[in-house]
Amino acid sequence: MGFRVLCVSMKIFGIWPIPNSPRAHCIFYRFLWWFYLLNHLILILPTFHTFLNNNTGNVTLASITWLEMTGMMECMVILINFKIQEKRLKELLRVTKNQLNSTEASISLENANLYVIIVSTIAILYIIVMYMYGNRPDRSTILTTTRYPFSIESTALKVLIFCNQFIAMSHTAVVMVTDGIFVLFSYVCAVRLKLLEKKLKTAKINKELKQYICEHQNILFLIEETNVLVGIMIVKSIICFMSYSIGVGLQIIDPKVSNFEVMNNFLTIVLIYLRLFISAESAETMATVDT
Repeated sequence: MGFRVLCVSMKIFGIWPIPNSPRAHCIFYRFLWWFYLLNHLILILPTFHTFLNNNTGNVTLASITWLEMTGMMECMVILINFKIQEKRLKELLRVTKNQLNSTEASISLENANLYVIIVSTIAILYIIVMYMYGNRPDRSTILTTTRYPFSIESTALKVLIFCNQFIAMSHTAVVMVTDGIFVLFSYVCAVRLKLLEKKLKTAKINKELKQYICEHQNILFLIEETNVLVGIMIVKSIICFMSYSIGVGLQIIDPKVSNFEVMNNFLTIVLIYLRLFISAESAETMATVDT
């Protein structure tokens, strides 16, 4: 069930690996990828301009703008990396699906339930933080803190700008999807090695041993492929976590910060460090199975 939800989410957020096919759904997914990327690009440029020029006298507002830029940058990196790694991602999804549908005796890792609890908590916190962000006291008629170098009094223009900002902010949920994907990939690698270890202990003839040695080589290749994909994204996550922490820290030191913003900051910090923890756990799992 969880794997299906992740796959559907990947399609919705434009990071689903697609074949080079003229079929309508493939064309649509390619369009969706470009749509999200350009949507972020259109918004991040005036947001960067706002941060440099319009928020110098308001620390809290500047920090929110910083967080908005970081979120959009993280989404753009995810979109680009998943497009570059499309072939590798497609193979890992295929292997993961086969493993989850396997009729072999299943093995659960010690921290499997912990992963589920943390990922669920991250999803709940994200919804709360984004709801509070959208209903912050200082919000104007538009969603973000972005200020444009032209008049936006026109109703039609306001609607277009709001749609642009709403789509960009909604798309930041893609970071949770990628966190879940990497946890799942790491989990599958660990489970496959555990299953192989169990088989090797019961192997009685040379033919079985040769088969398991071949399977071990395939698992090592899977681990290498997963490490390439996950490794790049973990570096991205660490950089983004530092950037998010800077943005939240700026609000904490502002003497004018409201209680509402303090609460939102606290939840944001918890969300940041839960994501950091789950990334570290995934990296540790991969390091363990790699040895």
